[in-house]
Amino acid sequence: MRGRNVDVPTGDRLRTMRVPLLVSETIPGPRSREIHERTARLMKGLSGQVKLFPVVFEEGQGTHLRDADGNCYLDFSSGIYVTTLGHCHPKVTEAVRKYAGILMNCHDFSTPIKMRLLEKLESILPGDLGGAIQLYDSGTCAVEAGIRACRAAT
Repeated sequence: MRGRNVDVPTGDRLRTMRVPLLVSETIPGPRSREIHERTARLMKGLSGQVKLFPVVFEEGQGTHLRDADGNCYLDFSSGIYVTTLGHCHPKVTEAVRKYAGILMNCHDFSTPIKMRLLEKLESILPGDLGGAIQLYDSGTCAVEAGIRACRAAT
């Protein structure tokens, strides 16, 4: 498959590759197929996307993904919106590294970093929404909280 030359990281170093770059004769390649089959045996209910395209990704940098067989792809899903700045963005990686070395999790308790986040959110939210901020760790929890808020308001 043809691609254009771009810098694609491999570990801590960069080298020029063609993206997309397919090195396997078939997609998924043999290593991806083996890992996927082993995973599917242990984990039921894989998404339709994974069933249709059972590639195993091992590494990401920016908008590029590398699978277990060395094939390179462009990531058009943004990791389901959690990597909109790209995989392994240096600022995000450094922030995670920094704060993981300080304090991992205190659930609902206040922390200095949580206070700074809430103050930043308050400064950009319209009207008086700053006093109504809630933080949740999943979409399910956020939807449940939204339903409770609607019930309380009606």
